[in-house]
Amino acid sequence: SFLALGFYLITTRGLHIQDNFIHAEVSLGLVERGSPAMSFSTKCPLFSADGLEGKHYSTMSPGLALFATPLVALGGAIEHCLDDDKDGKRLSLSKRISEEWINGNKEDQSDNENDFSRYDQAIRGINQYPQAIAFSLMSPLAVAATVYLLMMIGMMLGVRTRAVRYGGLALAFGSPMFAYAGTCWTQPLATLFVILALYFLVRYSKTLRLTSAVGMGLALGAASLVRMEYCFIAIPFMIGLFFTARAQTGKSSIALHLLLASLGLGIAFVGLVAWNYIQFGQAVSPVSALNWKMFRANFGMGLLGQLLSGEAGLIWYAPFLLACPWGIRQLLARERWPGIVLLSVCLFLWLLYSKWFQWNAPIAYGPRYMLTVVPLLTIPVMLAYEKFSKSRERWANALLALGILVQLPGVLVSALKLPDCKGDYACIFYQFKAVTASMLLFDQKSIDCLSVHVSFYAIGALLCWLVAIYIWRKKAVDSER
Repeated sequence: SFLALGFYLITTRGLHIQDNFIHAEVSLGLVERGSPAMSFSTKCPLFSADGLEGKHYSTMSPGLALFATPLVALGGAIEHCLDDDKDGKRLSLSKRISEEWINGNKEDQSDNENDFSRYDQAIRGINQYPQAIAFSLMSPLAVAATVYLLMMIGMMLGVRTRAVRYGGLALAFGSPMFAYAGTCWTQPLATLFVILALYFLVRYSKTLRLTSAVGMGLALGAASLVRMEYCFIAIPFMIGLFFTARAQTGKSSIALHLLLASLGLGIAFVGLVAWNYIQFGQAVSPVSALNWKMFRANFGMGLLGQLLSGEAGLIWYAPFLLACPWGIRQLLARERWPGIVLLSVCLFLWLLYSKWFQWNAPIAYGPRYMLTVVPLLTIPVMLAYEKFSKSRERWANALLALGILVQLPGVLVSALKLPDCKGDYACIFYQFKAVTASMLLFDQKSIDCLSVHVSFYAIGALLCWLVAIYIWRKKAVDSER
């Protein structure tokens, strides 16, 4: 996890798209103004709406902004200590974000759709603020923690160390998690909380501790705050908790365990209602991006596309998951109900987002909406790898190497600069969004697409590597003693 975090910090891009700006602006409002009110209006009903006292408020799920607020506060304290604006001419980060939002939505932009010079200049300026740097730490930290929890789950399931290492390496560098660790999307943070809930459920199945039930509920509540549709994931989790408890405890204990597990969801629900009252004076946001009108895609096309399309297919962007079927039976044999919950969550997300109007995530790299499925399915992959023969193990290693290569365009190339895939999404074997002829040639266009740079995080990454090596060597010395 330390090694992965080092890579994530080097390749992160910070705030890079307008969704990020909204979440960051809400965090800035809480830190600097003591209110979630925004300092500008997006004029887009999916992002903001007018609320109390004529102020503008975000209509997106508040989880990412809330959890990033302590980091933004820390970034503001660091900026105050640096005090590099002696003349008072530097614009506040909110002002820079509002200007970029307004300029980015003007219709009279450059005629050349591939001209990103103005946008790049604005993004670089925004990402020089300590608050923006601090906000963008959320995704690298979330993905690194997800890798750690995955390996912890593997060890709790009794998976051999060799297979646990394979699963951790595959998730960290051979899956889209590598690319999304450098973004500020909500999916990495929501994925962390889902994996944390599964960790507590597996732990609960082995110990029946009430703290594990409470932890599972809190994790599910946090995931629901980050992405509201994730509240439905609580249903299979609660069913799994019920049957796990029923097999080992009495009826009175079952009721107590379920009640404690629901506390986290209750806190999230009350918090969300209070959040809407503070902004709009009512329990429900007047506008939400998660309305039924957005679920208008061709369902069959979405089902196939989430698995096989070149834009979002799991098989292309996480090829090591092809080993998953060999491990499902072993998972159900070792931990029946946690295994059923895992598969149910994957199926729910697959069906839900197959109907979503942007199931292919056109301005992101790979399966953005199926990102949570990747670490979940990596668990049966570890179990399968443990039992593989030498020949199958070589194939699994080859798929891992292929996965690492597939992630490199997403890690090194800005998704906003990729050519849009035109045509019918029903074409199963669609070309990769990032692997295009122009990027394989060393011409000016491909050079302009590259966004590789040694960022502010290089020193932090070096420190992470040094700490990881120190822990590794110390553990080896202790083992010899």
